[in-house]
Amino acid sequence: MAPGYQQSRFIVTNPTIEQTVDLFCETVSLKIRLFHKLFPQGKHNHLTGLYIEELVRTFIGNWIQPYEIVSGSMLPWDACPDQLIISAGMSLAIKKPRQIDGIVYDSSLGPYILREGGFTVVHPAFCRGIVEIKKSFPRIQLLHRQLCDIHAQFMYPFDGRMSQVFAVVICHDNPERANRVPKRKYMYYDCSQVDHCPIFILFDNEYQPQKVAIYKLIEFLFNGEIRGHRRVLSSYTTQ
Repeated sequence: MAPGYQQSRFIVTNPTIEQTVDLFCETVSLKIRLFHKLFPQGKHNHLTGLYIEELVRTFIGNWIQPYEIVSGSMLPWDACPDQLIISAGMSLAIKKPRQIDGIVYDSSLGPYILREGGFTVVHPAFCRGIVEIKKSFPRIQLLHRQLCDIHAQFMYPFDGRMSQVFAVVICHDNPERANRVPKRKYMYYDCSQVDHCPIFILFDNEYQPQKVAIYKLIEFLFNGEIRGHRRVLSSYTTQ
């Protein structure tokens, strides 16, 4: 159990979640050691980051099945009213087409607009959410601002506050400090406190697991924030 982590009653009564977290950490640790036999540690950091990013992407993809993570964009990209964007303190500059790395697409809700190879364009109403997976991101505040911009631009016009836009940061040089929202008592992984745009930092720069954030990510996915029908989701809260 990670120090300082207060489990929700959901996790306490579901030891499978704890086992999944432990297995994930052990699997990543084992695969990193195997990877470093091929590419010596400290000499190929970029390749190591890409490899871990793919491990995490596969892990998340398994948890959100039968939905899939696709990259591309969404249409319409200009449906959010100008007045709402301005009242939220955002710039109208966010109203432009943009590439999105991780769209959680649910084909049962409707067809994609365009698909060519790995590039997909879909309507926001057919998406369960958006996930950004970053190898590293030193300015977590800036990343959270970007998530909020994406939420306001694409998701809010169709589902209000219920849809989810979240980020997974593979590693950070100081995860404990980076996880804390400045001038607040809560963390970026506390979903209900961060405008429904949580951020999960999973490892430090030595790829030591941050179990608090990993627990929260698993709880977030398992509780149905993404898997459940987002039009009937209530706000995420920790018991």
